[in-house]
Amino acid sequence: MTEQENIIELISQASRELQEFRTSTHGETLPMYTLRREPTRMEDFDCGDKDAVYRHGVVIWRENGTLLCVGGRPKYKGRSLRFTIYNESDANKADCVIYGKTDAAIAETATFYWSLKYYENRESRLEIRIRKIDQFEFAAFLPQQLARIFDANPERYFEIDGGIWNAEQSVILATRPYPLNIELTNVVLRDKGTAFVDALEARQPCSFGSFSATILVTNTMLFSGANLERLTKLDITYEKIKFYFSRHECGLLPLSMKTNALECKVIAAHFQPYDFDTLDIVAKDLNLKFYVEKADNWNAPLISFFNRMAELGHLRSLRLSIDFWNNGFRDADLWNFDGTESFDVERTTSEALINAIKGNPKLELLDLSTTHWRADWSGYEGIFAAMEDHKSLRKFIVKELLPFEPCREDDDDDDASYDMDSWFNRDFKALEKLLTRNRSITVYDRVGKRCSNGPRIDKLYLLNDIFNGSKELVTSSSSDRQNLVPTALIERASQNFQYSALLLSNHLDTLSELFGDNDFERMVVMFEEILLLSTNPSSELEVSNLERVHLRPLADKASCR
Repeated sequence: MTEQENIIELISQASRELQEFRTSTHGETLPMYTLRREPTRMEDFDCGDKDAVYRHGVVIWRENGTLLCVGGRPKYKGRSLRFTIYNESDANKADCVIYGKTDAAIAETATFYWSLKYYENRESRLEIRIRKIDQFEFAAFLPQQLARIFDANPERYFEIDGGIWNAEQSVILATRPYPLNIELTNVVLRDKGTAFVDALEARQPCSFGSFSATILVTNTMLFSGANLERLTKLDITYEKIKFYFSRHECGLLPLSMKTNALECKVIAAHFQPYDFDTLDIVAKDLNLKFYVEKADNWNAPLISFFNRMAELGHLRSLRLSIDFWNNGFRDADLWNFDGTESFDVERTTSEALINAIKGNPKLELLDLSTTHWRADWSGYEGIFAAMEDHKSLRKFIVKELLPFEPCREDDDDDDASYDMDSWFNRDFKALEKLLTRNRSITVYDRVGKRCSNGPRIDKLYLLNDIFNGSKELVTSSSSDRQNLVPTALIERASQNFQYSALLLSNHLDTLSELFGDNDFERMVVMFEEILLLSTNPSSELEVSNLERVHLRPLADKASCR
């Protein structure tokens, strides 16, 4: 056996101190080991059958009187700390528990294990769960222990759920000399964030990494209102910020923070529409959860938001959710006394969204899929039309795209005169037009499926896939293109005129080299004509003639090479 395989040794007889750990009626009895030597890296524990270790679990006895349980379901109870360390691409994800008689001993073992260098060139996540039932206080970690944990793996993503931090601990969090990535959920700063903000203020200007704070417990706040306002005004650049607070004091403050990506919630009742007018929203990637408390006058804040984003014009992605804030709000509140529904997206709101799309030329992603079903955008015709000439947009996500049936005053009137086809297919007709005019965009529903009503739109998606794949091929080496272009022309693409035209239109220079045609301008004009007809053919006969005159000879020449 190698030294690495010998790092743990099975304990044949438990000591009295070890026997004092209370056993639980649940769980399982796991094999118990001691360390032969101190490990320096996480992979030092990769001994024997690693999969079996993660699946069945082991218990490691530490000289400080703690048990480190890796994997399995340990059969112990009492003071403990639960956590998980893993790589998102790794199938091995073990839930771990540290048992001990004192918080200090548990914190010491946690510091030892969390400070081991993770596998080289692999990112890791550390999830820490502080629960009252486990009787462990997060304040037991000394400032130098926290610094050691963070500094050992600076690229690690830390996710901490629960616990109360003292001022010294929050200073360690704010003073790392590298971009830190941390997510705090239901964490309480004992001083309401004063020491944290003071430490960041002393460092500015600087970068932080990603910072996420979520408070789901009523009457609990990570920062005081004053400290949150101070935080948002600091010259600190973040890669990503995520703020979800249960109280309204934060208002729109997070929207003005210097960050590339921002995820937060806003409650319509807690601000005025004009608050957006001068708000400097910095984030290029914005995930905004917009909560409505009342059915009346909620369109105005949305219109103001869209108008502001149209003015700023720097969005790269926008994920917008509209939902109801759970504060005694009932479905019955959505209806007027005359029985009509009072919650609806006004046409002016849809128009403001359209202006925001047009006003952000670098927008690549628009996601409206998590919007409440009552927030009807009055169909997607106008939105699709706004996307037809958009150069950057690649993905549009909706909740679902279904045929729309109008209400009829007399359902028994079989002779009612209205165009059922136009009603049922108006969005799909607009989608078909969009996919024809903008071949770079794809429309998905909330489960990630392409929106379609059948073969006609499916073929458009396929056509656009070929077109985009052909464009990407342009960046390949000349020799690769000389091999791939004729192969595609002879085999798959030659069976369909539109596929051939789109493929060849991106590779005229390669075709000129392949077939010795020095009249490059003539070839460009010829394929512009082919591409125009492939997009919107005037007649099947004309398409057939172009195919016979131009494309078939090229395919024949390519097959002879």
